[in-house]
Amino acid sequence: VPVWGLWTGLGRSLIKHHCLVSLNQDRVAIPWEFKRQGKMQALKIKAKHQSDNGEIIKSMAVNSLGVALLPEFLCAQELAQQKLQSLFANQQSYLVQLYGIYPSREFMPAKTAVFLQYLQTELPQQL
Repeated sequence: VPVWGLWTGLGRSLIKHHCLVSLNQDRVAIPWEFKRQGKMQALKIKAKHQSDNGEIIKSMAVNSLGVALLPEFLCAQELAQQKLQSLFANQQSYLVQLYGIYPSREFMPAKTAVFLQYLQTELPQQL
């Protein structure tokens, strides 16, 4: 049963569930963000359990420890096997920032330049 309803009701609906929250590199809880009326808006979720490892969050969700906001690529197999159920199926969630980090050099290797160009032009179209 989807938790998603009216935006104002979403936070109240999630309070009724144990939520599994991801931590960032500073071990701070990452708010759950959803696109609403063309803007990204954050819901601060009170976590029952939290981790800085997406695989652990997924494992907790599979073992019925709570509701998690996970990227589809991480849990595609579990969704296909019906071990997990999508609650936010038609909602765009938070946007991931992706950085290309490479050594500073006067002459960048061609393969690095091609890869960075791919990230800049092709990847946004696939998201």
